[in-house]
Amino acid sequence: MAAVSSVKRSEMEKFEYHGKNKTTRVWWTPRNGLLLGLLVGVFSGFFLGALWTLGSHLSTLSAMIPSDTHKPQREEHPPKMLSAMPPTSPTHPKNSTAASLLKQETPKNPTLLGGKPKVSPPTSSPHLLTPSPQANKQDAVTRPTTPAVVWASDSRVFEIGGVSFGARKIPAGSFVMGSPIYEPGRHVGERQTNIRISRGFWMLEVEVTRAQYQALVPKAASIGFSHCGADCPMESVSWHDAAIFANKLSEKQGKPTCFTCEQGACLTKTNYLTCKGWRLPTEAEWEYATRAGTTSALYNQQCYAALKEMSGPLRELAWFRENSFASYKGASPCSGGSGDSKDKHCGVHRVGSKSPNPWGLRDVLGNVAEWCADAWTDQLSGKHLVDPFVESGGTGGFVARGGDWRSEPKELRSASRESYSPWAKVSYVGFRLVQTE
Repeated sequence: MAAVSSVKRSEMEKFEYHGKNKTTRVWWTPRNGLLLGLLVGVFSGFFLGALWTLGSHLSTLSAMIPSDTHKPQREEHPPKMLSAMPPTSPTHPKNSTAASLLKQETPKNPTLLGGKPKVSPPTSSPHLLTPSPQANKQDAVTRPTTPAVVWASDSRVFEIGGVSFGARKIPAGSFVMGSPIYEPGRHVGERQTNIRISRGFWMLEVEVTRAQYQALVPKAASIGFSHCGADCPMESVSWHDAAIFANKLSEKQGKPTCFTCEQGACLTKTNYLTCKGWRLPTEAEWEYATRAGTTSALYNQQCYAALKEMSGPLRELAWFRENSFASYKGASPCSGGSGDSKDKHCGVHRVGSKSPNPWGLRDVLGNVAEWCADAWTDQLSGKHLVDPFVESGGTGGFVARGGDWRSEPKELRSASRESYSPWAKVSYVGFRLVQTE
């Protein structure tokens, strides 16, 4: 042991430093040098690894930030859209809005129908049910089987009593009826349900006008807002009145009637959904046609972020309490609108003067609410339904959809529902008809 100690001491003394006043001994050995080298190597490795990790995170973050060079370019030559409807005289029934609009649509090559003269939907939107090929293919829950547009050739015009009617072809397909729980203004009766419409059908492009109604029911000339004009929607008609009119229109065209009516009261026939005559749309058919392949609160792809922001987008689509001011005789005092409606009068307006939905239907939101064939029910039973239809048991209210000229914004959403007595004749409820293919 003594020999070993003397050897170590002699090795250490080789590294002594002799200062002026004291001697400092440096405890340095080859083993200590090896340990120090290992420590330096480990800490250097950690440091370099940290730098590499930080650099990779920074590069990933920079890749997530959009650059102007990656923005989609606007098409220099977009598809040609149909022009807006020319003005027509409200005093001449033959110049009906539907006829004048549809007669323009005779191009050699079919053009997209439903062009909006004021508001165009975005070229890509998370609300579209028919996304581009680059869309997320995992979103298969609400994907429909129908296109988001209808071609101009899928329309027709016919005359009854010298008055023209225009109709749009609505293809069979699927959609999600109702509204998501996060949609502002949502009502408890709007639970979402997967719906399949198994049959295509024709739907009148606009609400039945005064001229069209009076062509088959002449006694209705003085009902409701009679001074609005021939191209204004027919209102102040009950559910039974609408059913009787549908039967009259079917008979004029030699088609079977879809309602059984006695002494002014009507019921749907057992073959209602397959009936080849004119009829009221079911509630599911109405919402399917109104949405026209969209899932947003409004069919112009507005997400309805806040109720207070709805007035702007709605003005392009609908007549409602913020813009339905009227100066004709018999207009009603405005109520519940913003400050600019104070001391003014409101009422219905000429159909077809607002932007259409992607399938070419106009005034499905606002102006007048529209009767549907269904009796009212709080909820549809089931999560996946085909051609749902709630038949009347003879009591209770019937569904009306779309809101009207008195409505606040939340009542004009595509999913909004309301009901009235089938005998009610009010100035804010009208109708449009459909015909099964």
